[in-house]
Amino acid sequence: MTLDEAIEHLEHSIKKNNFSCEECKQEHIQLLKWLIELKGFKERENNG
Repeated sequence: MTLDEAIEHLEHSIKKNNFSCEECKQEHIQLLKWLIELKGFKERENNG
């Protein structure tokens, strides 16, 4: 799974709202934020 695929997967999961508890949903949202941040770091690193 690529970073973009992981971000897309989390976005889809969060939209579906298929979580057994609010804490699980919040953890997925936090993970999504971290992956988006990581993607930004990688893009800036590659652009010099």
